[in-house]
Amino acid sequence: MKRAKLIVAAGDNPDMAYAAGFSAPDPFAWVRTRSRAAVLLSDLEMDRGRRELRGTRVVSLSQIEKRLTRHGRRPPYSEALNAFLRSQGIRSVEVPEHFPLGLARELEILGVKLHVVRGHFFPEREFK
Repeated sequence: MKRAKLIVAAGDNPDMAYAAGFSAPDPFAWVRTRSRAAVLLSDLEMDRGRRELRGTRVVSLSQIEKRLTRHGRRPPYSEALNAFLRSQGIRSVEVPEHFPLGLARELEILGVKLHVVRGHFFPEREFK
C-alpha cells in the first residue's frame, strides 16, 4: 500500500503550493492518501479554506486541540497533528527532506512512521 504524503509548511513553500493550491501566511498541514486530501488549518483560515479547497477535507486545528486539552493545557502541535493523521486512518507518511526535524522526531515518538523523500517530493512537477 502506498503511503500518505504529508507536508507541514506555509503556502509559499513550492511543494505546499503545488499540493494544496492554497496559500496561508502560517504553516499548515496537508496530507494526501490514495483517495483524498485533507488539510489542518487554524481558525483564521477555516472559512477561506472551505471556499477554496474544493474536494479537500478541511479540519480545524482548534477543534482537535480542544478535544486533546487536559487540565487547561493545550497539547503540542505534534499531538494535534498526530490526532489529525489518525482521524484520516494514517500511521505512515512520506515527507519532503526539508520537513521540520523537531516535529518529525515528536511524531515518531507518537508512533507515526516517517519516510523521507530525497530530491523532488512531486516528481511530476519537473515536467511542464
